[in-house]
Amino acid sequence: MNQFFNIKRFANYAAYDVRTNYKRYLIAAAIGFIVVFVTSYLLFEIDLTRFRPLEVAKNYDTPILITGNFFYRIVDISFIVLAFSVSILYPAFVLLSFPTLKNNNTTMNYLLLPASVFEKFLLEVFIRTIVGFGLFLLIFDSASNLAISVFELRINAKYADIVALHQHRIFIDAFTYNQMRNYIANDLGNDLNLPSNFNLLWSFMAWGIMIMAVRLFFKRFAFIKTLITIVVFTTIISSIIRHFGLNEDLILLSWNPEGIFSIDSNDKVSFLAYLSSILQTLFFLFLGYYLLKKKHV
Repeated sequence: MNQFFNIKRFANYAAYDVRTNYKRYLIAAAIGFIVVFVTSYLLFEIDLTRFRPLEVAKNYDTPILITGNFFYRIVDISFIVLAFSVSILYPAFVLLSFPTLKNNNTTMNYLLLPASVFEKFLLEVFIRTIVGFGLFLLIFDSASNLAISVFELRINAKYADIVALHQHRIFIDAFTYNQMRNYIANDLGNDLNLPSNFNLLWSFMAWGIMIMAVRLFFKRFAFIKTLITIVVFTTIISSIIRHFGLNEDLILLSWNPEGIFSIDSNDKVSFLAYLSSILQTLFFLFLGYYLLKKKHV
């Protein structure tokens, strides 16, 4: 048992990993922050240019608050950016797992580290799925609110005449995940109850484990090869499921982040989705461990 897992050895290995790869983690976090901020702000600007929601405000004598329809357009955009980030940025971070397996020299050093195969795999799963997802939520929240704050300053400057007329600055509510939850429930018609929330969190973990397992098949150009493999695999599985007559609008494989908010109320479909998610997670968990162990032989 001590050869399989030892808490002190695991802690030492985790500390070593942080010391060795902290620059990679910081760069990934910075890139994610910048992408979310820039994408959100540009979409706010494009939406303002297209719909000019404040132009009509010059005809009103009441203080201006961006709530109403334009507020919901802000939430619409935040939801779009969140869906994009979940589908692209988070998987990209997971695709960068096991960075030392890219060539023979670094692979040999990695395999000789004083930690068991299980400890190495467990740490990678923990960092890429649990810690990674938690940091993803924090980074998205910070970047989105910074984009909203900058955009708020921008429209207060652009519509200075309206601000002067009403003696009241233009205000945009900050982004919160509770706000997003209410938006999904009220505007998209999907109530994120406890089972749905569990399925949502499980989907990210399952999604990350699948990506990590597939990545271990490859050495050179692992990022590109894994990405192509997952796209092809997802397309094939989705086609097979639809072939059996299930509603093609549903994303039945709950590890697919593009469908995390599309949960059918039908008990049979929900049961199949949960069962599929659990079986796939276990399969890729054991596959990933086996592939990493095989590299040590």
